[in-house]
Amino acid sequence: PLSNADLRVDFQPGQAVVPSPEMAKLDKIVSRLGDNPDLRVELRAFATAADSASKARRVSLARALAVKSYLTSRGIADERIDVRALGASDQNAGDRVDLFLMR
Repeated sequence: PLSNADLRVDFQPGQAVVPSPEMAKLDKIVSRLGDNPDLRVELRAFATAADSASKARRVSLARALAVKSYLTSRGIADERIDVRALGASDQNAGDRVDLFLMR
């Protein structure tokens, strides 16, 4: 089973490259999605607003797209992945992408 920690990908501040240690979490998601073709995943990406809200939104979008790219490169169909770039909308969210599995 997936834990809440497995459904969160942490990023370095200002970075949008999926860190190597986080790829194992994504591989678990790929396995779960592969075993359940009726599941979809929603990516909710956040970034701290170090400079501006618009920069945080751009960084969060880049992070969501990096996670989406990783999933599609592992065989998950593009149409099963929804992206939400939330920038700094949640001040406690930090630098991360949350993954929500749904039917």
